Amino acid sequence: MIQDQAASALAANPTVEPHDAVGGPPAFPVGFDFGAASPPATAPSECIKAKRIICVDKTTYTATVYEAGKPQWSFYVRPGDARGTRYQTGEGYGHITHKSRNHVSSIYGTPMPYAMFIAWDNSPATGEAFHLSYQFQSEGYYGASHGCMGVGTEAAIKRLWDTSPKGTRVFVYRT
Repeated sequence: MIQDQAASALAANPTVEPHDAVGGPPAFPVGFDFGAASPPATAPSECIKAKRIICVDKTTYTATVYEAGKPQWSFYVRPGDARGTRYQTGEGYGHITHKSRNHVSSIYGTPMPYAMFIAWDNSPATGEAFHLSYQFQSEGYYGASHGCMGVGTEAAIKRLWDTSPKGTRVFVYRT
């Protein structure tokens, strides 16, 4: 799987900044569509019991929007886990606290269009967000975020933005 190859490359040399793309990013398979992932065959009960929730499987790098327990649509994300535990994307329940359409990271100075920030129920830390990731588009899974969940297509992040008001529940897990 393309995501596993990239994570292994980063793990082998963690001193390399992922955005340097040493050796070049792996090519996406023919027909790869950032905004058209398959929903999981089985979902955690947290996803199918909710009225509306965004569930992210960090094993398959897939986010799925559920309504009334049924998957509505899925898209690919790039979390920060490939960088190691320091930048690992949170897990468990959270909710969208605020949105910033033309956000720029105050820490890294990088654009984060359509940023939708998440507060985790089990941690007071904030700063992780869903957002459009130009690096995901250009580097694929070779790169990694600093904890955010990068979305590789404007169509998918805009759809998520338009349909996910503040307060929308998020559940991040591993299969």
